[in-house]
Amino acid sequence: MFVAKGKKVKNIISISPDFKHVLSIKENTESGDAVYLRSYYGILSRPKERLPYKTDGEFKVEWLANVIAVVTYKTVDHTIQQFIGTYGDRGYGRFYYYVGAEIHGRWQGNNVEVVSNSEGISVTHNGKKEIILLGSYYSVWHSCCCFNET
Repeated sequence: MFVAKGKKVKNIISISPDFKHVLSIKENTESGDAVYLRSYYGILSRPKERLPYKTDGEFKVEWLANVIAVVTYKTVDHTIQQFIGTYGDRGYGRFYYYVGAEIHGRWQGNNVEVVSNSEGISVTHNGKKEIILLGSYYSVWHSCCCFNET
């Protein structure tokens, strides 16, 4: 942690498994404001997005692939939010412009299943199902905050 203009700043930094991408978030620990930074030139970066919810300082970063990082964090109002950082073009020479449309389907892993469709998103972990979003297609995807869409 370092001090900038009399304020404490916490850096959340994680390098992708293939060492090609860096996820970087700076959090003002006094105000709870957090900003996502993108690599700009070599070791330099610049602010790209402000996380919409004030944070309480707890962050967990997990790389789902060499080009997808998920940051889970608690907010000051005790909710859990996620930020998904995507990097690269997925090998097709094009980028994601709206991530919500790209994650439709059924995803499975170690005792976890995520179902994303026009009805909403549900997560089943160890047999317990939790519905994250439910409603019409419009209300489901327009209630999501999308970040870092490249």
